[in-house]
Amino acid sequence: NRCISAQDGRSSRLRRIFETKLQTLVEIFPGTEGFVIYSLDENMEPKFEHQVGTRTKMTADDIGLCDNLFKYANTFGETFNSNEQCTIIHIRGQGHLFSLYTFAERFLVFWTKIEPHMYQETSNEDAQVLELCDEIRQNLV
Repeated sequence: NRCISAQDGRSSRLRRIFETKLQTLVEIFPGTEGFVIYSLDENMEPKFEHQVGTRTKMTADDIGLCDNLFKYANTFGETFNSNEQCTIIHIRGQGHLFSLYTFAERFLVFWTKIEPHMYQETSNEDAQVLELCDEIRQNLV
């Protein structure tokens, strides 16, 4: 019973930390409703870790699509002889911005409701989110 209680305590603590991180993310990218963190298992298959604040929950299939996007973006980069791995991906539509960041062998995925004039350039926001990813990584150790 003690192990279950300790695990529940850790889960509750992580949930509070992630809710705080969501608020930080909303300050960086207003209109963000939630985020997902996933990693890859020993077979290099996507493995769900945490989901915070989203109205619509992501499924295992959704996470698989995110991972495919990451793999295809890097394959596309190799087409142009790029040796750099793509660590930040944004897909901007008319009303939403999809973002994927890699950190410490994990992936942070979120979507943001936007106005047409928003986020033409995201370098400042990317730097802030990478700091946030480092804070999240420290809490997952």
